[in-house]
Amino acid sequence: MPARDESKTLLDDHAVEDYAETACADLQGTSTAAASDRESSQTSTSRGGSRREGDAVEAEALPITPPLGTECRDSYRCIVDYRGAPYKVTWRGKQQYPDFSQFPRFAADADAGAVAARLPQSPEMTSLWKASTLVDFGSYASIRRHSTSRCPAFPMVKLAHPDDQARRILQHEFAVLCRLMDLVDRGLDLPVVRMDPEPIVDGGVLCGFRMEELIKLPVVDFATRKDDATAALQQLHAAGFSHGDVQPSNFMQDKTGRIVLIDFGFAGRIGHELPLFFPRCVYESSMFHKDADMAALSKW
Repeated sequence: MPARDESKTLLDDHAVEDYAETACADLQGTSTAAASDRESSQTSTSRGGSRREGDAVEAEALPITPPLGTECRDSYRCIVDYRGAPYKVTWRGKQQYPDFSQFPRFAADADAGAVAARLPQSPEMTSLWKASTLVDFGSYASIRRHSTSRCPAFPMVKLAHPDDQARRILQHEFAVLCRLMDLVDRGLDLPVVRMDPEPIVDGGVLCGFRMEELIKLPVVDFATRKDDATAALQQLHAAGFSHGDVQPSNFMQDKTGRIVLIDFGFAGRIGHELPLFFPRCVYESSMFHKDADMAALSKW
């Protein structure tokens, strides 16, 4: 198996304040407008299933980030996938997506000052986007299915949103998964998503990675599998790691039906100090610990 190069995960230190509020809302299940708009924008939210399976996804504009604030009061931004390319959209008013039905145009009377601009990409990233379809997104990354992946075992691609703050969180996730995969390689059977050890690098910066395809565990079925979810989380803790983002959507199933943990952007070694860029709401302390995971699980 190729060696995992964790040196590619480094960026200069800075806080990820733009994502702290959104991340905390996601972690605490309190996101309102953004969550509502996100649900209405897709017919399937499975990280392992295709959004609008069979539809011509490239014919519509699909958000890949929540609505985020800008440096200007009452001004918001998001990124959308339109015909396999990223566009930055900014608008004024409410923290809700504008109407994308006529994208890249907007109805002047409905969406105050909404403007769309295509984001520049390298030829390699342009090719990856064109050869993949959007599946899901979160506060710092999106998930795409890469139809021509060089790794058939890892058809799902997780890409950081195109800014340094989002990349830093994804780079931390990749580093954690590298350590977990090392434990798996040594014979520890951990219920965590498997990934390609070779990261996706753009312009010398790690911006994504490939992983296996899993099956969504419907929220309505989570209660019947809670014992299995608890056991999976305890296995992670026994290996010395906390998760940091325990919610039903981060428990999925492999092809055998086994519960598998995903989304390790806020995970880390128990007893170690949190990175400075972590939102304080994740652990409410300066150290990684398992109590936050178990408290979050008890809410579901």
